[in-house]
Amino acid sequence: MSEILVANNNSPKFREQVKELVGKPFSIWQRLRMKGNGSGRLEVAEYSFKLANCFGENSGRKQAIIELRPKGIIIYIRNHINDYVWCIPYRNLCIFQSNLYSIHSNGNYVKIDLNKSLKLTKSFFKKMYQEKTKFIENQSVIQ
Repeated sequence: MSEILVANNNSPKFREQVKELVGKPFSIWQRLRMKGNGSGRLEVAEYSFKLANCFGENSGRKQAIIELRPKGIIIYIRNHINDYVWCIPYRNLCIFQSNLYSIHSNGNYVKIDLNKSLKLTKSFFKKMYQEKTKFIENQSVIQ
């Protein structure tokens, strides 16, 4: 199950919840081998009703950052009051591409604008697909 958590305090309980959902962060060596595990700022074109609180109504530009983890992704969302993280395990992650990249999980979605920094966005999403495929292949071998 994906979860949207308030990330204002970095308590041990919060870190444990995130670790349980999407795994520990990659080590520095793994991140260097991957040539980074974060997306940079992405322009959000559209989002689901449940994520409206996270983005806020009057915040103008909507941006998010995606971090890859061994068992899923984290989407970081900031507004004027709170910081939010949306933890999505790979088994619940669906990605669609048209003129926007659309990330879906359990009825929530975020649509990323491709026109902003297209080359960086495409290479990051390719890396995300690879990590998801690697995770699913490893899960099928274990079971």
